[in-house]
Amino acid sequence: VDTTADGVTVTRLSDETVPAMIAENLFGRRSRARVVFEALDGRRCGPDDPLVSALSQLPAYRVVLGAQAYQDRHFSRRIVDGVGMA
Repeated sequence: VDTTADGVTVTRLSDETVPAMIAENLFGRRSRARVVFEALDGRRCGPDDPLVSALSQLPAYRVVLGAQAYQDRHFSRRIVDGVGMA
């Protein structure tokens, strides 16, 4: 959420950016956004884990929600359209 932004902005991340962002959020580095991936059996994934490799191959998007984004009656549609799933 960015209180200085308007609406919903969806941007596809470059293929080169995705592995670095997964690593940034996976292995304890400090960042604004904190996401931890875990394997289905509950163990922490390492950088060479097949799950990390698989996730790195998927398209990824940055979604920025403006201060009033949730009041937009087309909120869900804007996200779906932004990631090209329509």
